[in-house]
Amino acid sequence: QTDIGPVATALLTRRIGLFSTGDVPAVISNALSRLATQVGAAGGAIILPTTASLLQDDLFWSAVSSVPQAGPTLGYGQVCAENGLHIMDTATVDWAETLVGLGATGVDIVIAYVAQQPLSGHPLIPLVQISSTPGPAALHGADEEVSLNVDVDLLLHDTDNEDEIVSRLGDVLRAVLAGEEETVAVRNGDLAFQLSRGSLGISL
Repeated sequence: QTDIGPVATALLTRRIGLFSTGDVPAVISNALSRLATQVGAAGGAIILPTTASLLQDDLFWSAVSSVPQAGPTLGYGQVCAENGLHIMDTATVDWAETLVGLGATGVDIVIAYVAQQPLSGHPLIPLVQISSTPGPAALHGADEEVSLNVDVDLLLHDTDNEDEIVSRLGDVLRAVLAGEEETVAVRNGDLAFQLSRGSLGISL
């Protein structure tokens, strides 16, 4: 099986947040589960919030764990002190609050599969967005696909194989962590910061 590119060692010892919206294609689910397994085995950590759609993906979960899901292993924003796979509790479905919570756990970077609408980033937490949704390109040609590509950091296709996805994702992660590339959210100025007030919090 393919490692996460030529800098696998540096990536595998990181703490990586993982999020997803909508249905994740099987080939991408397999690639992400491979990343999660490799990171945990090498001494790093993968942290998913309870709102990640991947947690409803039996294919993904069976690949990363031999036991059924038993609820969150981390509270919202709780520092992750152990390697392996973790699930962070979330009191709301607000993405900005979820991203801040992931940052507080100590992640170095967050990967998000977006089925449709790109997500807002955070000024201090690198967010790498990937997608395989062709959007209008399927109907109107390549120009619209190029337009979508500027809104995500890695555009994948249904015809990509698993090894290719793992390698390309590794290259993007390495470049962002090394400061060689800015994420799309940063370049577009699409940033947000919001702390969760919990399930009982109110706005005045």
